[in-house]
Amino acid sequence: EKIPIADADGRVTGLVGFSMDITERRHAEEQLRQAQKMEAVGTLVGGIAHDFNNMLAAIKANVYLARVQPKNESAVMERLANIEQVATGAAEMVQQLLAFARKDIASTSVLSLSDFMREGVKLARAIIPENIHCRVDICSEDLVIRGDATQLQQVLMNLLNNARDAVAGVAVPEIGCSLAPYTADPSF
Repeated sequence: EKIPIADADGRVTGLVGFSMDITERRHAEEQLRQAQKMEAVGTLVGGIAHDFNNMLAAIKANVYLARVQPKNESAVMERLANIEQVATGAAEMVQQLLAFARKDIASTSVLSLSDFMREGVKLARAIIPENIHCRVDICSEDLVIRGDATQLQQVLMNLLNNARDAVAGVAVPEIGCSLAPYTADPSF
């Protein structure tokens, strides 16, 4: 910062300036941010382990269902496709965690939220017990968003897992999933 020096008549006769090296401060702030991020990673590990365990349960359920229907080739192929998709999601989740720890930016892309929901709910059915009715209502309009598919998958799986746990003691358990367009108005 520079401060003017004036004589008795108010004329600027010089400037006084000072500067401060804040390199160490910036380095300390960056270290603090990284430490906070690593603490957040530690907190997230429990949630991610839960999600990963659910993915493993979906894989195991699909393997079991494929084994009990060995002569039904189309059912077995569908189960194998589900296994491949869940395994890919698990690998992407691990990559996301590694990216977070390395300070990378999330990988966003344009994707059909409608297709994503259809596939996500189909995969989640493997972890929802058969006694729980799963009602799905997805609009016919193709809703396209920009987002990280892995993060969205985690959100959907968490919501469905929480819903499954919430209706566990209910006499007639039902989970409802719906997707519809919404236009925000000024009051929103």
